[in-house]
Amino acid sequence: MHVGDAMLLKLRPVLLALLLVCSTVGTVATTELSPETEQQTSARSTACSGDVCMNEALPNPNGYDDAAWPNGEWLEIHNSGNTTVDVLGWYFTNKASKIMYFNETTIVDYDANNASSWEIEPNEYMVIARNALASSVFYVANTDDIITLYNDAGASLDQATWTFSSGAPSGVSLEEDAASATNDWVATNTPTPGGINTGSGTGGPTVYPSDLVINEVMADAWPSFDGASWPGGEWIELKNTGTSTIDLTGWSIEDQAGKILPFNESHLVDASTAGYTIAPGATRVVAVNGGGTSMLNNGVEMLNMKWPNGSISEQVYWTDNEPGFSLVDDPTSSYMMIASYPTPDAPNPLPIDQIVTTTSPVRMTELLSNSSADGTPFPDGEWIELFNDGGADIDLTGWSIMDGMGNVTMIDPSTLTSNQTQAGTVINAGERRIVEFTTGTELWNFYNHLFLIDDVASIVDAAWYTTDYGTNVSLVPAEDPADPWTPAPWMTPGQPEPGTIDNTGEVMFSEVMPDAVGSDSQPWPLGEWLEIKNMGEQAIDVGGWKLQAASRTLTLHQYNMPLQSTSMIQPGSVALIALNGTSSFYLKHTTPDSIGLVDATGAVVDTISWSNTVEGEALVAPNSTHAGAGPDGTAAGTGSDWLLAAWSTPGRANPVWPAYSGSENASVTEVLAYCNDDSIDPTEDWIEFMNTGDDVLNLSRWRIDTIDQDRRFIRYDSMWNAPEGWDATLVQPGARAVFLMDESMLTGLGDSFTLSNPDGVPMATVQWSIVSDCQTMMPGDTAEASWVHTVWPTPGGEEPNASQFAQLEDIKFTRMMSEGYTSISSNTEFFEISNMGDNTAYLNGWTFTVVTSGG
Repeated sequence: MHVGDAMLLKLRPVLLALLLVCSTVGTVATTELSPETEQQTSARSTACSGDVCMNEALPNPNGYDDAAWPNGEWLEIHNSGNTTVDVLGWYFTNKASKIMYFNETTIVDYDANNASSWEIEPNEYMVIARNALASSVFYVANTDDIITLYNDAGASLDQATWTFSSGAPSGVSLEEDAASATNDWVATNTPTPGGINTGSGTGGPTVYPSDLVINEVMADAWPSFDGASWPGGEWIELKNTGTSTIDLTGWSIEDQAGKILPFNESHLVDASTAGYTIAPGATRVVAVNGGGTSMLNNGVEMLNMKWPNGSISEQVYWTDNEPGFSLVDDPTSSYMMIASYPTPDAPNPLPIDQIVTTTSPVRMTELLSNSSADGTPFPDGEWIELFNDGGADIDLTGWSIMDGMGNVTMIDPSTLTSNQTQAGTVINAGERRIVEFTTGTELWNFYNHLFLIDDVASIVDAAWYTTDYGTNVSLVPAEDPADPWTPAPWMTPGQPEPGTIDNTGEVMFSEVMPDAVGSDSQPWPLGEWLEIKNMGEQAIDVGGWKLQAASRTLTLHQYNMPLQSTSMIQPGSVALIALNGTSSFYLKHTTPDSIGLVDATGAVVDTISWSNTVEGEALVAPNSTHAGAGPDGTAAGTGSDWLLAAWSTPGRANPVWPAYSGSENASVTEVLAYCNDDSIDPTEDWIEFMNTGDDVLNLSRWRIDTIDQDRRFIRYDSMWNAPEGWDATLVQPGARAVFLMDESMLTGLGDSFTLSNPDGVPMATVQWSIVSDCQTMMPGDTAEASWVHTVWPTPGGEEPNASQFAQLEDIKFTRMMSEGYTSISSNTEFFEISNMGDNTAYLNGWTFTVVTSGG
């Protein structure tokens, strides 16, 4: 049951203060809780609805979170109005519904003998500190928290959120994003408890732009230490974008920790010879020259460049970088991005996806960045394969390979491996050559940019990778040239890459189970398995064929085909290959994987890859109708990675579904996204659907896709409280059905998902921005409204109508006994509330809290 439309929209425990009243009937103020506006992003902050608002937060202090003030976590409020406000009894809640009241413990400088200590005057700041409160009472999470401000009547006034993307390092506070009050909060320049903020949010500094800008930053130097002296160490490049010379005397840069980098002779490179001016269009470098001490954060950082008078001329930000790589402006973001390669005191290079401006028949086709013996000759060490797909031989004399840190490896007889047909520096038409890295430069394992440069210094090809896939796993270009390189099924230096060989093989992979329930090494039918299909018109014996992946192979024979007695596959039939816990071959599920099928002649017949798996679920080709791709084969996904099947069919050909022609009258009516104590049956996560049409609705093969790209198909064994068998997915007109999913598919901190029909056509998108712990959610009053809390969970049943229940103003205090006694007790305090309205009031979840007491 529900009291007031406002409570339906927020469903927070309503605080009814025990007031000392003269009358026997006291009126409780109506709580106005409006639905939050839906955002295009995941942020859930709201604009403040009053004069007293949240202004700053320190969720990650230096030292212990629960330390006593002035240490530990704290939150700050600000009064932007014209009147003094009594905030005693106000409170904050966090994402876990923990409460911190404004009282003698939490109000900084509280004085029980001075009422003004719990009042906030116009334009005053007040700090509310955790002050050693236990985590069971209240805490402020470093990431993914939602802090809401309430007054003493329980009305929500303001809400702040932050995620990992806005996560500041230890000791740095957060504030409202000046760009939008509904964005996640951002890092300040310096914590200012009880004072005006110094960062980029509300109350932040004014920026007075100049033609002088920060053009490039080396925040994580390599191979030198960050605190080394120039030309090593950290540095910042300036550029004069104007038409007049600028005098740099008195200018400086300050980081978010308050460290100052003055533009003086100790830091301005070549100041003694080039002076303190910067010409139009020119660049100058300011080096930290730390003498062993660094200044710039490798992770989250903000820099303020300041005029000689101390005013800020520019602010730049970054959230991450890589050792030895510099940062430059990203025109598509407010944060700096990793440059293609460092260019101190020189023009910045183009982004890596635009840097190739000259075409050449010679290109990079495969590389090994993490070998078992770095620095040793090929084939044991690191290498890059070059391929000449042109019609003429090319001499590579004068060519080179440069990495993203600016290290250059010349291509010459000492770095090019020789073979029987090619020697010296020539790469023949249609052939491959291997460049080995044995001295000087080595290839980074985790992250790198690589550029092939011809003899006239033009960049003719580029490659980049962002992940270490393990030792002796080679990388090849991704299907999308703009994407990082991906692991090859196996290394083929000097040979065509896996999957690029033309062949007439008619056996293909048809299904794979890379993540079995429980241990993957269990024998069939419990462990990992694959399935191949004969697509031709003749029987094929696959005995002696191999499954091949990076550093592992498996030879096929009838003994690993448990559903047949021979290794023959008839036309149109499938063969299941059980791995049975073999140590020589396995399927990855915690990292991307790729495998190939090799016939008896060594030819590659088929290859498949995947990036995401679900325990106990099979994967099929992304263009399969059994993956929800629809008749045109495009509705399941856009890449080549294999995707979740509607259900597994080991040993049987995958179904090929016709275009969907059934009812589409499915409406999402209730969702349970999170419940920490499993007090709701069924337990999370689940979604309730209603058949709004006149015909029976079959939900089989309908699917849910979350905003995090998790996918689940609806099928008969995932329906709650339904008849057993295939008809469990049938929903009668006007009826409801509950679809069960694994825990943590959805989040109670705001989420979104899409419901699609069996052809992958989206039917509905559901989005909420409210916190829901052991509370189900339902649609708002209109199709455009945000989702709201239900009055109580009704899985499989109709949701309660709030208008049928009492409103908040109907509940009154009518009697109170503060010092009563009886023959069995000397203290029988009580109070009485009455429903003065005409409808029943549902008080489940309400709390009564004493906010003042005479002892």
